[in-house]
Amino acid sequence: MVVERRGRRWNSLGYPSLRGANQLLNASGALAALEALRERLPVTAQAVRVGLASVDLPGRFQIVPGQPALVLDVAHNPHSVAALALNLDQMGFFQRTFAVFGAMHDKDLAGAVGKLMHLVDDCC
Repeated sequence: MVVERRGRRWNSLGYPSLRGANQLLNASGALAALEALRERLPVTAQAVRVGLASVDLPGRFQIVPGQPALVLDVAHNPHSVAALALNLDQMGFFQRTFAVFGAMHDKDLAGAVGKLMHLVDDCC
């Protein structure tokens, strides 16, 4: 992956180790922040490569090895659940999909759950 921003070119960057289509957008945002802070916080391209390769965020589209396939995600609002739904949809075919959803009562529960229902066979 090559990223060019404001005259700085980041060559030979690997994809982030986090799964999900939205992680490229997140990585781009992190690179933009590094560019904005370049004078006060110089970071080498090699440090960025290592960071992208080793980043770990348990509970964010975390796939647990084994059968059945188990995906853990802390999505709790319509925006984050939409990203989860996109990622689940791109995973491939499973005969049945079950979901366990929990959130605080102050969250938009209907808006969040509604984004997953077309992908889920049973929910609790």
